[in-house]
Parts: sequence; C-alpha cells; structure tokens
Amino acid sequence: MTSLAPASPSPVRLFFWRSAAQLTELALRHRAGMIAAWPYLLLVGGGLTAYAIGRWIGAWAMNGMP
Repeated sequence: MTSLAPASPSPVRLFFWRSAAQLTELALRHRAGMIAAWPYLLLVGGGLTAYAIGRWIGAWAMNGMP
C-alpha cells in the first residue's frame, strides 16, 4: 500500500507542527496560572461589555431625544 504523504515534509509544515507543540507545552506548563486568571479575565470582559453597552445606550438616548 502506498502513502499519499510526500517523501519529506515541507519546511512550512515542520514549522507549523513544531510551533503547535511548543504552544501546547507552554500551555500545559502554565495551566494552573491560566486557570487562576479566568475569574479576572471574566471581570474585565464583563466590565468592557457593560461599558460598551452603556455608551451605545447613551448615544442612542442623546441622538433620539429632541
């Protein structure tokens, strides 16, 4: 049975897989810190969302009133 894969992988493909492996290793090494950061990221994201909604409502109210 023959394989459809090329005889030697391209440098781009090797770079991609090496980068993916390094990012995975980095994420696994620092997973406790990333898990601990989630509540703070949610707070910041929620604050930014509330700010954006407030600005939109404020702009709508100012432009909609005579």
